[in-house]
Amino acid sequence: MKKSFLLKCFVLFFLVIGLSTRVSIAQGIKVLDVNGNKQKVPAELLQLISQVEFPSPEIIKWYSDLGFLDVKVRPLPQDSLVVEMGCAFDMELQMPSGVQLGKYSSPDLQNRIHEELHNFEQEGYYFASAEIDEFQIIPDSCRVTIAVTVEKGERIRTDEVIFPGSKTNKPVYLQKISGYQDSMLVTPDYLEELQSNLIGSELFEDVSEPEVALDEEEVVILIQLEERNLNRFDGLLGYVPDDAGNGQIVGDFDLSLWNVFRQGNGVSLLFQRLRPETTRLDAGISQHWFGNIPVGAEVSTKFYQNDTTYQTRSFILNGYYQLNADLRLTSGIGQVNSTSSNSAPVLLEPDGKRRYAHFGFRFSNLNNVEVPSQGSLFEIVFGVTNKSVEIDSVSAFRQQYLDAFGKTFLPLTSRSVLAFRTQAFYLLSDQITENDMIRFGGANSLRGYSEEQFNASRVLWGDVEYRFLTDRFSYLFTFVAAGAYHRPRLLTEEENTFKASEFLYSAGFGMSYRIRIGRLKFSYAISPSESIGNGKVHVGIITSL
Repeated sequence: MKKSFLLKCFVLFFLVIGLSTRVSIAQGIKVLDVNGNKQKVPAELLQLISQVEFPSPEIIKWYSDLGFLDVKVRPLPQDSLVVEMGCAFDMELQMPSGVQLGKYSSPDLQNRIHEELHNFEQEGYYFASAEIDEFQIIPDSCRVTIAVTVEKGERIRTDEVIFPGSKTNKPVYLQKISGYQDSMLVTPDYLEELQSNLIGSELFEDVSEPEVALDEEEVVILIQLEERNLNRFDGLLGYVPDDAGNGQIVGDFDLSLWNVFRQGNGVSLLFQRLRPETTRLDAGISQHWFGNIPVGAEVSTKFYQNDTTYQTRSFILNGYYQLNADLRLTSGIGQVNSTSSNSAPVLLEPDGKRRYAHFGFRFSNLNNVEVPSQGSLFEIVFGVTNKSVEIDSVSAFRQQYLDAFGKTFLPLTSRSVLAFRTQAFYLLSDQITENDMIRFGGANSLRGYSEEQFNASRVLWGDVEYRFLTDRFSYLFTFVAAGAYHRPRLLTEEENTFKASEFLYSAGFGMSYRIRIGRLKFSYAISPSESIGNGKVHVGIITSL
C-alpha cells in the first residue's frame, strides 16, 4: 500500500512539473512577423502550447490554418520561442463554378467548398462530394493554388417518407401537414421545409432534422418525431384571500381530446369558477386541415354566468388559413345573447344581442410549444361589432376593437431563459356595456390579482419572467409584471362612479415540473394591495390521458 501511494505521488509530481514547464514556455513565447516586429500572442495559441509537447507540429499547423504557410518556429534558450510568421498567403481556388480569389485560411477553404456542395445539393445532387486535386504552394509570391473537383452523382427524388416515433398521428396525415410529395427533388431547402411545417403544426415536442437514406434504389426520408399528448386534462386550483382574511377557492378544468372522429379533429371542454356564483362553461370542436388544404375551423359555444346579475350565451365560428410554417391568417364570426336578472341591484349588461366579425394573423416560431427556450408568438385581431340592447330610446350601435397578444423567449445560457409577455386591448365605442370589455387578471394573465378582477375598454400589460431550466421540460421562475387599464362609464350607468384608470404591478415566483403523468404547476403572486400572507397561490396539474 505504501509503495503504491509513493508511486502515485511520484507520477503526480512529474505531471505537475511538466505542466508548469509548458505553461512557462507559453508565457515566454515571442511571436515575430516577417519584419521582426513583436506580435501579440493569441490566447488560443497560448492554450495550445500549454497542452502539447514543445516544440510541436501543432504550432506550425495552427499558423498554417490561418494562412501563414511559410511559418518558421525556432526554440530559444530560457524556455522561449520565436515564430516568424512570414506573409499571409493569397488563394486561387479553382472549382466547377469558377475561379475564386482571396486570402487563404483553412476555415475559409472549407466554407467555400461547403457552399459549392450546397449549390449542387440545391439542384438535387444531394450526395455530391468534393475532393482537392491540387494544392500548390508558391512561396516566392506568397500564393497557393488549389483545384477542387466535385462528383455530382445523380439527382435524387423522393420515394417515401417515414416518421419514426409517431403513434397517434397516421403517416398520411403527417405527409399532408409536412408538405411531403412524391418525386420531389431532395434539397436542403426542401428538407428544412418539411421539418418547419411539422414544428409549426404544434403537434410535437421535438422534430429531428430529416435524414436521407437509400434503400436499394429508393430514396427514403426519415424524420424522427416526439409527439405531444393532446389528450389531456388540465386542472388549476387557486386560493384567493379576501379583505376579511377568508379564503376562496377558484380554478378551472380544461379537457381536450385529439383525433376523436378523424385525424386532425379536436374536442375541448372548459369549466371555470372565477369566484362564488361566477362561472364559465365552454365547449368546442375543431378540425385542422380539410383534405389537402391548409385550412382549419372551430365551432364553439360559451356560457357565462356573472353572479346573479346577468348571463351570456355565445356561438362562435373561427377559421384560419396556414400561409407557411410560422404564419396563419385568422378570421371568425360570432353572436352573443345577454339576459339580465330582474333582481340585480345594478344593471351592468342589459338584455341584448351582439354580432361580431374579426380577422387577423398569428405568427409563431417557438422551438417548443409547452416549454420554449427561444422564439416568438404574436396574435393580432381586429374586430367589428354590431350591438343592440332592449332599452327604450337606444338603437343599435357599432363598435371596433383591437386585441393583440405576444410573447418572446430569449436564451441567456443553456439553462436560463428570459420570457417576455404582453397584451393590449382597445375598444372604440361611445356606448359600452360590461360584456363588451376585456376581462383580465389572475393566473393566466396579470398575475397577483383575482381571476378576471378587472374589466377594461383599454388595457396594456406585460411581464418579464426569468426561468431556470432544471431539465428540458421543467423550470423554476420568478417574474415582475405591470400594466395600466381604463374602465369607462357604462351605457347603463348615469354617473361616473365606477369609471376608473389605474396602474397595476405585481411580482411572484413558482415552478413548472414535468412528472410521469403530466406537468405539475405552482405559482405565488402578490400585488401591492395585498400583504405577503394574502398572496395568490395557484396549484395545477396537466395530466395526459
